[in-house]
Amino acid sequence: VLNAAGFTADSLDVTSTISLDPSKGAVVKSHLELKASIPGISEEEFLKAAEEAKTDCPISVLLNAEITLAATLA
Repeated sequence: VLNAAGFTADSLDVTSTISLDPSKGAVVKSHLELKASIPGISEEEFLKAAEEAKTDCPISVLLNAEITLAATLA
């Protein structure tokens, strides 16, 4: 997503905290915390790219779970 928008990240640090439902044996929620350093990107462009990446992530689609995101630009 970033490269397509003309940006290259210096760093992307992501932590995922998941919630499991033992009765279903499945992941039901994943909260992503993203901290990024991307030269030249505005806060608005960054948040748009982060949201697009979250929505289009093949792992998120596969999990079919609630995905939340907290994105911070350094």
